[in-house]
Amino acid sequence: MKTYINQNDRQILCLSSPIRKVALWHVTKRCNMECKYCYGTFNGSSYKKHIIKKDFDLESMLKVVDFLEKSGTNRIHLCGGEPFLYDKFYELLRAIHTTGMQSFVLANLTFLPPYIEKLFSEHLISNLSFSLDSLNEEYNLFVRGAHDIVINNIEMVLHYNKYYKSDVEIGLYIVATRKNLDYLIPLIDWAIQKNIDYITLQAVYLPQSHEYYKELSLTHTDVLQLERVFDYLVSCENKIRVSGSLLRFITKTLISKEHLSVENCFVEHNSQYFFIDGTGNIKTCTTKENIIGYITNKEILQCNNNPPNNICSEFCLDCIGIWEMVYPKEVNSIITQM
Repeated sequence: MKTYINQNDRQILCLSSPIRKVALWHVTKRCNMECKYCYGTFNGSSYKKHIIKKDFDLESMLKVVDFLEKSGTNRIHLCGGEPFLYDKFYELLRAIHTTGMQSFVLANLTFLPPYIEKLFSEHLISNLSFSLDSLNEEYNLFVRGAHDIVINNIEMVLHYNKYYKSDVEIGLYIVATRKNLDYLIPLIDWAIQKNIDYITLQAVYLPQSHEYYKELSLTHTDVLQLERVFDYLVSCENKIRVSGSLLRFITKTLISKEHLSVENCFVEHNSQYFFIDGTGNIKTCTTKENIIGYITNKEILQCNNNPPNNICSEFCLDCIGIWEMVYPKEVNSIITQM
C-alpha cells in the first residue's frame, strides 16, 4: 500500500512502503535535564521530576524485546528521558543484541555510565546519537542547561569507537529553534571536523499552549534562513550524511503553515512502526492515542486498536522523526511528484 502526502487536499507526493520496520522505545521517563522544548514538558511537568520514579523491571522489558522480535522489527531506537538512567540498560542492550535487532541509542551525553566502554568493546550498539543544538554556551545553558561536559563526553565516545574499531555510527541530533538558527552552520562544520557520521536536523515541535512556543517555534518568517542551513547541509553531503530531500521539503512546508495530511500512513496501515512510551503504552503512532498494548509486570497485554483512518490530518513536525527512522535517505529515489 502506497502512502500519499496531500497539500490542501491535493496529492503532491507518493511514497512506496518503507523497507524497514522500527520501534521507538522510551525506556524511562527519568531525565537529569529539563530542556525547554522537551515533550516531557508538554503537560506542564518535566521528565526531570521523574528522576526518582521507578522504571519497569528487566523481566518486563525483556518481554517487550520478545514482542518486537516476533513482530519482525529490524531496529529499535532507544531514548527517554535519558536512557542511560535506566538501571538495567546495559542488560537490555545485551538482550537486544542477541536477537539480531539493531540498537540505536539517543542520549544527551551529559554523563557516561560505567559500562559505556563495553558498548563499544562488545559491539552492542549500531548507532549512538547525541543531542547538541549549538556550540554557543549561552544558548545551550538556556535551552538545555549543559555545555562543556557534553563536548568532553563526545570526545570520549569517539575515542572508544576508534579504539575498539566498533563501527558504531555516531550521529548528531539537532533541534532547530528560532534562537539557534545563526549557530547551526558552525555546528555542522564542527561535526564534520570531528568525523561525526551523520546529522539529523529537526525543527522544534511545541504545542501552541507551551510556555516557550512563541520564543522557540519556527514560523514562516524563518523558512528562508532554515533553507540556507539545509542548502549548506546538502553542500556537505560528500563529508557527512544528512537527511533526505523528502524530510527537508516536509519540514519547510509545515513551517510555512501549509496544511498537509497523510493518506494511508505507513504507521497505521502497514504496521511498520511501534512507539512504546515511558508509561508502558504500546502504540502504532506517536501523536495519536491508538494503543495496541501495555507493558505490565507479568506480560504484554494486547488490545484492539481503533481502525486506522484513511486520511490523517494530524500530520505535524513531530512526525518528521518517525519518517527519518523508517525511510532511509534512498527514499529520494521512490518519491513521485504528483
